[in-house]
Amino acid sequence: MPPTKQLKNKAIDAISKLPEDRLQEVVDFAEYLERKEEVEATQKILSDKKLLEGIKAGIEDLKAGRFKQWRSVRKNV
Repeated sequence: MPPTKQLKNKAIDAISKLPEDRLQEVVDFAEYLERKEEVEATQKILSDKKLLEGIKAGIEDLKAGRFKQWRSVRKNV
């Protein structure tokens, strides 16, 4: 597969040759791919039981006040 920069340049070149009325289709498809990636990432997180348990525990700790301010942690690093 070509490097990312080469692929981006190829996409830009192809898009620049399209008639104006087709540009919205390109934008719609690119946005679809972006949303699809976000949904897949969310599904991956939701299917990881151990990760979800950790997130829930972190939220409970936060609500219970069991946390440290980032500034105080940063000072000791």
